[in-house]
Amino acid sequence: MSANGTRGHKRERLRERAIEALLRCGSVREAAQEVGVAPSTLLRWLQDPTFREDFERARGRLLEAAVMRLQQAVGEAVDTLLRNMRCGNAATEVAAARAVLDAALKWAENVELRQRVEALENRF
Repeated sequence: MSANGTRGHKRERLRERAIEALLRCGSVREAAQEVGVAPSTLLRWLQDPTFREDFERARGRLLEAAVMRLQQAVGEAVDTLLRNMRCGNAATEVAAARAVLDAALKWAENVELRQRVEALENRF
């Protein structure tokens, strides 16, 4: 492999590590330090459309994975709330009932909002 090919591969791997660090760290400075580049370099990379697109795609995958985990936990969360509504401790039962009612009301509001948006979209 040529020297340029090796350098290009190392640069790509460094940019991949930078994306991973940006997703994990609390700041650009912290991510840059973890990767071993200057914060100004990382900020410059974030201005590059290709790097930014790769970063946004990675962030989207991370968000999708988190949402899937939440969706998988919904049944267990509902079971927990329902169990705690009958646990014998009045304060816990009230808190669980409140959580169930809040979730139901938010869901109903969301359904109503979706219906209104669909009606508006159908008008145009």
